[in-house]
Amino acid sequence: MLNTLLKNLRQSRSDRLANDAGVTLVEMMVVIVIIGLVTAIVVINVLPSQDTARIEKARADLRVIEQALELYRLDHSRYPAMEFGLDALLNPPSKMAPLARVRRIFADCLTILGGAPMST
Repeated sequence: MLNTLLKNLRQSRSDRLANDAGVTLVEMMVVIVIIGLVTAIVVINVLPSQDTARIEKARADLRVIEQALELYRLDHSRYPAMEFGLDALLNPPSKMAPLARVRRIFADCLTILGGAPMST
């Protein structure tokens, strides 16, 4: 009797293992939902950091321009006039003496900011 019960138990276990060789649709759906949740959490945490990085880059660019304007003021005893625009930082107005140092500094600043480098 015990032998028959063990024999039936072994057969039913081997039958179940043979039938459970694949993955069910429900299991696949659970895995896909978990992956989706993890992806959503990562995206929610990563996207704001990109905006923060852009803001910090803009602040750094403004500090570079501020330093360039201050160097211009130190060399020329005044800030460039609005009518000259940023071009005055690279090419001083004709009534000013050209300063190679100022041109080089501002050319470097424009290159850092993504502008075209000035040819000398």
